[in-house]
Amino acid sequence: MKLGIYGVAGRYSQAFYELAVDARSLDDMMAALNDLDTALTPELREFLSSPVYANKQKLQTLNAVLTKLKSPEMVKNFVGVVTSRGRASLLPQMIAGVRALTATRNGELKVSVTSAAKLTASQRKNIEAFVKAKHPKAKTISLDERLNPDLIAGVRVQVGSLQYDATLRGRLNGMAAQLMREAV
Repeated sequence: MKLGIYGVAGRYSQAFYELAVDARSLDDMMAALNDLDTALTPELREFLSSPVYANKQKLQTLNAVLTKLKSPEMVKNFVGVVTSRGRASLLPQMIAGVRALTATRNGELKVSVTSAAKLTASQRKNIEAFVKAKHPKAKTISLDERLNPDLIAGVRVQVGSLQYDATLRGRLNGMAAQLMREAV
């Protein structure tokens, strides 16, 4: 399955991920990045996004955070390169990208499930079985459940860019589109 990691943040994510894999320290680096992501408060994210502050100021602040977190040198160097190139505001997306690459490597598959009503345990098992059949390489499946009463009934399952729509709203929309085509 192709990951939706694109643009500048995607390139940095991919580069860091490959360095961590080559250094055989992916788990340690991922733990350090997760700690950094947690430390990136809304105020700190706003600071990193602000053009008012120079990259040097942003790097000093991030170095203080990384030192407090006792981050490995690889993470410090990565953040230094990112910040010196004016990309500090993209750190959260970069961390998310590395997290997605790591999850894929570990055979984890994140599935977004939107339903009209709260899912039962039986429905969850059925959805997991359906996804497992469609994606046999997945070792573990993680469901991200959301409620949307506008769907009327049924579920919409999204895996990456693939979407499986078994909602009443989806069927009604499909029927309306078909009637419109036939009326023309």
